[in-house]
Amino acid sequence: MAILLDILIFIATLLLQTSLLARFHILGFTPNLMLILVITFVFYKKAYEAYIFAFLAGLVLDTLSAGPFGLHVIIYLLIVFAGTVILNEDQTKLSKLFSMVFATAAASVFYMALWFYLSYSSGSFTASGFLFAIGQITATIIFFAIFMPFLKRFFLWQKRIERA
Repeated sequence: MAILLDILIFIATLLLQTSLLARFHILGFTPNLMLILVITFVFYKKAYEAYIFAFLAGLVLDTLSAGPFGLHVIIYLLIVFAGTVILNEDQTKLSKLFSMVFATAAASVFYMALWFYLSYSSGSFTASGFLFAIGQITATIIFFAIFMPFLKRFFLWQKRIERA
């Protein structure tokens, strides 16, 4: 049951990010919902589930995006690795401050790596590209702050169902 719910959330997030949010930008920026979901998987799922989800999410997004192939996979797996090194198995008492700091760091690593790769491949490091990456980080963090309480309740509810 839990695996089916995870697959359903993955498909819904993928469709929302690649179809709806790709067309309707919020103040010119598109939040990375899959990154938000990967971070919550790190917080509320077992390590192996988070690794599998991060790999599959990165692979699908790399396939659908026009960016460098493998960037999503590498960054998502690094985020899961950092999260599993820092966190223990029981994340039910996870503080809001830590989750926001971790999400900010994860989004920063993702968008700065993307900005660096695109700047390096084009041969020009522009301030506008850097500022756009900062805007993307901000949009992702705002959406993380909005959706995190709902995702937390959902994953904790899912854990209670698994135990029953």
